[in-house]
Amino acid sequence: MKMKELMLKSLSALLEDGEELKYPVYGRLEEDGNMFFGYFGLTDTHLLVALVSSTGKQITYTARVPLDIRSVSVKVGALTKETKIDISFNDGAPCRIVLFPKVLLIDIQKDNYPRFIEILSSRAPKSREVSIKDRDGIRIRWQYFNTLIYFELFGAIPMAIILITMLDIKDGTFAIAEFFDLMLTCFSVFLTLIGPVIVLSVLNRFLFGKIVAVLDDKGVHLENDTFLWSEIKLVTYVPDVISRHHLKYCRAVLTVSRGGGENFDVTVDHFPLYGLRKIKRFSPSLEIEVKKGKWLIFLMPAAAALIISAIM
Repeated sequence: MKMKELMLKSLSALLEDGEELKYPVYGRLEEDGNMFFGYFGLTDTHLLVALVSSTGKQITYTARVPLDIRSVSVKVGALTKETKIDISFNDGAPCRIVLFPKVLLIDIQKDNYPRFIEILSSRAPKSREVSIKDRDGIRIRWQYFNTLIYFELFGAIPMAIILITMLDIKDGTFAIAEFFDLMLTCFSVFLTLIGPVIVLSVLNRFLFGKIVAVLDDKGVHLENDTFLWSEIKLVTYVPDVISRHHLKYCRAVLTVSRGGGENFDVTVDHFPLYGLRKIKRFSPSLEIEVKKGKWLIFLMPAAAALIISAIM
């Protein structure tokens, strides 16, 4: 079955009596750090979702989502021209739908694409949330240089010490004086390399870098929504380097309960470790869980072992 036929068939199957399928499109759903491709359509009251398998030939999940929308933010990528639609609901987890202006095998995508965005945006209240760039409070920024600092701290110095030691042992001599001279040289080189990066990292925290959240007495403000401290039940910090779909070294997951409904997770990508201290400043009793970052434990010794085995 062709993509267009599968799209129309799967979305039409979700219609209830008297409903009409409006502006079906193909796109990508991003939710809780996961990414799925599928078809999306609208009725007067619901967003229709039909996700497809990796082969694109089978429907793996369908849903009717009430258009009880809190806010909508639309951004167009400068290079890819993809349109990112961030949707926050009054009840339930927020999500992002990424749409493409053109899809080769779906000729109606080009015409439906702008109308889908227009109708979806119109369902949000006219009073938009204030942009986090304009909010007062503690601004939490994406720390661009932390990965490089961590690599140098946990990798460069230990590897240098191991290599110097092994080279001395290999030559059959282990002179303490020479060893400490080499160590001093390595330490000087290390400071030369890491010094500018640390300065840039400090400036990054206070002066530049993408703002991922703003914290104040009210709660956590994201680009498209605000979560009150009373709504946040748990903050989980995940120091990943590579997830399934993205390269990112850290994220915070907010477990939220809004309006007495079920708990749902909100992922804040690139949330730095220092942000946890700021959270505790405003909500001392809020539970924070830090996942262990196992990547450093295995990556650095493995790299050192490969280099040492090559020179021995």
